[in-house]
Amino acid sequence: MSTWNTVSNEELPLWMRRSLRGKNWGLLLAFLFSIGVAWPFIYQPGLPRNNASENYVFRTADYAAAFREGNLYPRWSPHAITGYGAPIAHYYPPGAPYLAALIQTLFTDDAVVAVRIVYIAALLTASIATYHLVARRSNASIGLLASILYVYSPMIGLTIPHLLGDLPAAMALALMPAFFWSLDRIITGSPPLGMSITAIITFLLVVTHPQIAVVSIIMAVGFLICYLRETEKHDLLSAIIAIILGGGLATFYWLPVVVEYQAVEWRQINTTTGRHLHLSDLFTPVQQVDAAAIVPSPQFTLGLWITLLTAVSIIFLLISRRTNKFGIYFLATGIAMLVLGLAAFPKQVWLLGPVTLCLTVAASKLLSFRRWWLPETYRRLMIPILLIAILMNSSSVWLARQWNPNFGNTTPQDQIRYEQLGYGIAVLPPTFLLPTTLAATLSPNRFLLEGYQLGIVNRLPRNQLTANIRADLLSTQADISRYQIQATQPTTLNILAAFFPGWEATLSNESLPIRPDDHTGLIQIDIPATNSSELEIKFGTTPIRTTSWVVSAISLLLLLVISYESIKRQSDYLDEYELMTNAEARLLGVLWLSFALIVVIFSGRDSSVSLRNAPGTMLRNSTPFEILTNTPLSTTAYRFDKTDFQFGDTLEFTIYWRTLRQPGINYQVQTHLMNLADNTQHAQSDFRHPGHYPTSRWQPNGFIADEYTIPITRQLTPGDYQIAVTVAECTRICEPESPRLTFFETDGSPIGQTLLLPIPISINE
Repeated sequence: MSTWNTVSNEELPLWMRRSLRGKNWGLLLAFLFSIGVAWPFIYQPGLPRNNASENYVFRTADYAAAFREGNLYPRWSPHAITGYGAPIAHYYPPGAPYLAALIQTLFTDDAVVAVRIVYIAALLTASIATYHLVARRSNASIGLLASILYVYSPMIGLTIPHLLGDLPAAMALALMPAFFWSLDRIITGSPPLGMSITAIITFLLVVTHPQIAVVSIIMAVGFLICYLRETEKHDLLSAIIAIILGGGLATFYWLPVVVEYQAVEWRQINTTTGRHLHLSDLFTPVQQVDAAAIVPSPQFTLGLWITLLTAVSIIFLLISRRTNKFGIYFLATGIAMLVLGLAAFPKQVWLLGPVTLCLTVAASKLLSFRRWWLPETYRRLMIPILLIAILMNSSSVWLARQWNPNFGNTTPQDQIRYEQLGYGIAVLPPTFLLPTTLAATLSPNRFLLEGYQLGIVNRLPRNQLTANIRADLLSTQADISRYQIQATQPTTLNILAAFFPGWEATLSNESLPIRPDDHTGLIQIDIPATNSSELEIKFGTTPIRTTSWVVSAISLLLLLVISYESIKRQSDYLDEYELMTNAEARLLGVLWLSFALIVVIFSGRDSSVSLRNAPGTMLRNSTPFEILTNTPLSTTAYRFDKTDFQFGDTLEFTIYWRTLRQPGINYQVQTHLMNLADNTQHAQSDFRHPGHYPTSRWQPNGFIADEYTIPITRQLTPGDYQIAVTVAECTRICEPESPRLTFFETDGSPIGQTLLLPIPISINE
């Protein structure tokens, strides 16, 4: 009688295991479900103009213009500060707008479409990378759960791309799960091109969002220590070298920034928004974006399902006798990061992104459904049921806000106009500091502005041209200008461009002295007597920038050598984990088709049936307060969380403004506390745009939530106070003589130039 020996799957050759493995339906489903969260960027033309997306569109356009001029890595933003320029592109990470500019240059010829493509790619990548990261440590079903939980979370799917318009954060939070996936592959085996992939992802993280890159690298160190005993020394060394190599590739960006950080003044050009992480906000349910909100408020919350599944996973961990190092590490890291953010870095709201990833990975991994006491049939239904619950609860994400399809132009003239209207710096998000060497008192130059209007930017003003010197403009680009110069005697020229290390001037290829003007910060050049010579002024390099490029080039050479050696000795590699069965895939495929149909039907701008809340729902918990002014501006409501305070508390209140018609003028608001006992003023704020958004950009039939925070310190005496509000007409900076608005009751009765919110607050010992 013959017997058959059973051969385990591990004993089969790799080619046979691959052929028997089947299709990775989970990966396809992760991709398909992620289209839902990217859908608003797919079907809607344009982009919002009330968040940082518009600034990244302008910066993308700047990069694309530089590419057309032959400059592949511009460090100068030539049109900032009314055309004087600033080293914004030098100091702020280039990754996201640079990628968008490449897409614009090679494919779309449209900065807006290019930025939308980067958002779409980031959301799809985040889903696929999270799926791979979790699936390889569990199975395809859990990987799909993690993927959907992550990209449909409030922070990743709504707040960052739609409410903040933070393109670099969206891209970095897609790269972060890819980084840990690549790192995990290295320490669990030597995959082909494993070091190269990790190095490239590290490089992209550093040049896209340095803060998230630092967090990722610190987490990677802890991750490698956690698996120190289980990892071969060769694999551990490979992981470390890959991360170092990635940092080396990015040296051309970060090293000059670190060394030349003090070469500029970091100037706040807009009032800060006061965004903070609050413990009470983290666990509140995500709300739909109010269609009537001119600038929707960001929602810094983990959302219902990440909170709930994290709590359940902790319970399972406590009652289970088994431990899971992978899940425990991400759980502990996420909680530690959350506590650190709340206690020490509450203003770093981007930290909620890495926290979301950590808790998503931990919750998904620690929920081991196969150990549940449910029957097999119900056990298979747990993933679809959970996905349905998550998708239903995330309607705020896939029903994301709608915006004006007409973005407008991104020409240099539009950047100048953006500043003249008091909106800020076109290529710089409003919460960012402006790096500049210019004097704060320097006014815009009329001659330079006229050049922008004519499309011929001449940075050598006519008032310097006398009988002793003549200059004709030969050519001008973003970072280089050429003039034909005749000078009968030595003279000093003032150039209408901000000085910064790297500017250089040559006269007939002979180097000239160049320095900043002591009073303005503009470029000064000493010109000798010359009959007829060509003056060239260009933004060049510095020794540290040259050194950084050398380091990056060496790192790239090492990467190419490592990649070549990896390909040469490439062996078969299979990332084995349990895939979905065809039955599971069919069930989840039906779920996706149903979900896709709902998204297409209900998310359209002209949909006859809407799942969106009625406009104005955000005002339901506020107190109506209709007060008019002698302009289109008026108040509509206000809100307090409480009215009794003690020293050490924080007073938080919101005033809701609206406009009856588009104002066309910028008005700024100032608040203070008025002591009702002696009418003295306390805790006076600076003038600022209501809701940090210029009133000239407001549209009628909407409202602005204007949020304020006042610390209750012992500089205030115990007693009763009222909040006083003053509004002034001022485009950029409010002066004491700036005209104040007058308030009126709805019946026309005058109130005066100071508005008191009707409910007093009490400060007690």
